[in-house]
Amino acid sequence: MRFRQQALVATPSTNDSPNNLRTQPVDYVASFLLAGLIVFGLLVMLLLAIFLMPGHKSKGPSLIPTPVSSGTQNPHGYERDITPPGVEDCTELLDPTLAETIEAVTLAASTVAASPVATQSSDRSSAIGDGAGDDREFGDGGGDGIPEFQRWELKFKTAGLPEYRKQLDAFDIELACVGGSIATVDYAYAFADKPKTRSASPSQENKQQRIYFVWREGNAIQAFDEKLLIEAGVKTKRRQILKFIPKTLEKRLLELELQYAQEHDRELDEILKTVFESRAKSDGEYEFKVILQKYSIRS
Repeated sequence: MRFRQQALVATPSTNDSPNNLRTQPVDYVASFLLAGLIVFGLLVMLLLAIFLMPGHKSKGPSLIPTPVSSGTQNPHGYERDITPPGVEDCTELLDPTLAETIEAVTLAASTVAASPVATQSSDRSSAIGDGAGDDREFGDGGGDGIPEFQRWELKFKTAGLPEYRKQLDAFDIELACVGGSIATVDYAYAFADKPKTRSASPSQENKQQRIYFVWREGNAIQAFDEKLLIEAGVKTKRRQILKFIPKTLEKRLLELELQYAQEHDRELDEILKTVFESRAKSDGEYEFKVILQKYSIRS
């Protein structure tokens, strides 16, 4: 048996080639993800440390009372005047049905005051009129509070039309119609017997500087107003119905309002709204009483 001796020669392995020792793309991705996780973890730990620091406390929202402004923004195009609504804004007024009259043993209705100033303006304009504009200032009205014609509301209680006639006459209240392509303001008054009527131009009404009231929403007593005007021969179709109070009643309402405010430790310029109600006295006459008053927030 012969043994053959052969020299061993080292040959390089294919796995140890220089190309295989280079950084592969998967190594870049893994390193980037690992670094991102480390940075994210440090940020979370930092935020947690800040949250747990002594003295750190989350505060909720706080409510601060804000005084209610007593002024209004000026409407463009119309002065504080008797401005009839556009034709498209008018609605037909309906007489109360028999069922409504029977069911309403005591009817309560409200009117809200409007401006005592009137000018001639278009009754068909729904956006821009030919009035002189509003002469009030923005803000709180110069510190004098809300004027009477913006804060007053009248309520009438009546068992029916006959009693309502007596209330109007007791306070010398005039009903009137404006608009409807008619240039004059047409009035009716003295409703207990045969109603009397008269007409005047808006400029003539301006000189009297009277406060008038308009209905806030439709109701049976609003229909009573139309019925009384029709009985007096005043055209009401597509016209605005107004309720004018005399200066004597305006003065009396102001006295009642001030007296009520003083009883509740309030000043006149703090009043936002005053609601009066017509009530029958023991002698059969009628009087207004303050039933509600709202005030601005004291600073």
